[in-house]
Amino acid sequence: MVAIARPVIAAGASGWISWLLSRIDPYMRISWAQEGEDLVLARFLEGKSQGFYVDVGAHHPFRFSNTAFFSQRGWSGINIEPDPDGAALLVRLRPRDVTLNVGVGTISGPLTFHRFDEPALNTFDAALASERVQTSKYRLRERMEVSVVRLDELLDSYLPEGRAIDFLTVDAEGRDADVLASNDWHRFRPTIIVVEALGASPIELSDSDVGRVMNSAGYRLVAMTMNSVFFRDGGC
Repeated sequence: MVAIARPVIAAGASGWISWLLSRIDPYMRISWAQEGEDLVLARFLEGKSQGFYVDVGAHHPFRFSNTAFFSQRGWSGINIEPDPDGAALLVRLRPRDVTLNVGVGTISGPLTFHRFDEPALNTFDAALASERVQTSKYRLRERMEVSVVRLDELLDSYLPEGRAIDFLTVDAEGRDADVLASNDWHRFRPTIIVVEALGASPIELSDSDVGRVMNSAGYRLVAMTMNSVFFRDGGC
């Protein structure tokens, strides 16, 4: 069963941070993402005052978030976060969104989730978790079983009927290609997709699992930051 979390009491007005900053400096554009991915997305989606996102590996309502910029402007979406603490924060601070406390992958069922004292490093990838224990200063807090569900199954259940997905953002700590491969690209086609790809060059990306999934789905590479890549639906 998918654990769905919905808020009982709505949080305060979602646009108050943007409003306050606009009063301080009307030219300021704040970014919550690690490398300004939200501002790149905003440029691609320029002119859309309302929209819908899907955030796989949402992590936190603001920290390292590719969707906070849009949430603050009245957008809504689906947040998918396997860490229970992160999911609880998303429920509390994203009252318009649906938050699902599950993982995403090609095979549905329970999977071991490795939780670190730095939540941004949490992963289902056992090899990556072991590497991080050996090479980083962060410690593994615990291992826990978390339900994993295919992306197309989640979208079939929770995407509002007739709703287009303006962008999908995926940060699954070593399992990004698995997340993308679990979608039904004939039924669910976000306009823009942003995926974590640590330090990949365009040539390396084209020969990667992520690149192959996106190419076969009919998406083309349109932008890169240091550690993220952007794809656009080739039919757009």
